[in-house]
Amino acid sequence: TVTGVQTCALPIYYKLCNPSWPPKIYHYTGRESTLIDGLSDPKFVNHMLQQQIQLRFDFVNDHNTGDEDVYFCIRNYRSYYSGISKGNNVDTVLGQKTANRLYQAWKMNTPSIFSPSTAMISIRQSEYDFLIASTLEEFEHQCLRLKNDANLFCNMVANCRHRQQEHTNDIIVTQWQSAFKQVLCK
Repeated sequence: TVTGVQTCALPIYYKLCNPSWPPKIYHYTGRESTLIDGLSDPKFVNHMLQQQIQLRFDFVNDHNTGDEDVYFCIRNYRSYYSGISKGNNVDTVLGQKTANRLYQAWKMNTPSIFSPSTAMISIRQSEYDFLIASTLEEFEHQCLRLKNDANLFCNMVANCRHRQQEHTNDIIVTQWQSAFKQVLCK
């Protein structure tokens, strides 16, 4: 307990994966409107399938199925002014996005490809944490890198196991409590 706030285990909506190289299933879960234009378009999905890259989208559930080899989210960023964070060009109308998808990828043991949100970039130590893509072309390039480079893929999986220990649920909860305490004590 920190100033009256009790910690508890966070709900787990993901399954541990056993990714294998070369990766076959590239998975996204979330709202379709989050993605850059064209990413879930059947024409692009078929183009990727011709390169032995299966893109799978789940726009209903907010969890994975456990058979993923790669996890991705390439966001459709817009420039917003946030009254809450008092800034322009923030990640969402309400302010900056969290790094939850990155934590989730690490805990699933899956290499990941993400657009560069502020929160993710702030904890990124190397490209083994996640590959960066903001456009369809960059996303395709990163998918092909993972498909064609066993060393990159295996190093990313090993890095997931290391980074998940640095960002356990308890550590994340403690960081949030500390942040709230700092705001409340001002």
